[in-house]
Amino acid sequence: MKQTFTLLTALLLAPLAGLHAADKAPQPIATLIEQNCTECHDAETKKGGFDFAELPADFANAENFAQWVKVFDQVESGEMPPKKKERPTDAELKPMLAWLKKSL
Repeated sequence: MKQTFTLLTALLLAPLAGLHAADKAPQPIATLIEQNCTECHDAETKKGGFDFAELPADFANAENFAQWVKVFDQVESGEMPPKKKERPTDAELKPMLAWLKKSL
């Protein structure tokens, strides 16, 4: 089971591998996103037309910046992840929100 999870994690994060190091979320943040967001917001599902695999952490790009602002706003407000899904604790979300607040 652990090997399957590791393989799935590697496959889901593979699209991020081609980005420059400055365009990636820090590893703990990328892991949090992979574990809590990509089930609905990946290249295949794209709920709401949103795909994390296609969103580099390039805040100088106006389109990327706007998307990350939406991510921040929806996570901070508790809108995402949706209440019907398993949600990370506030302590788990705090580093992501702090990174986004500082970056944005």
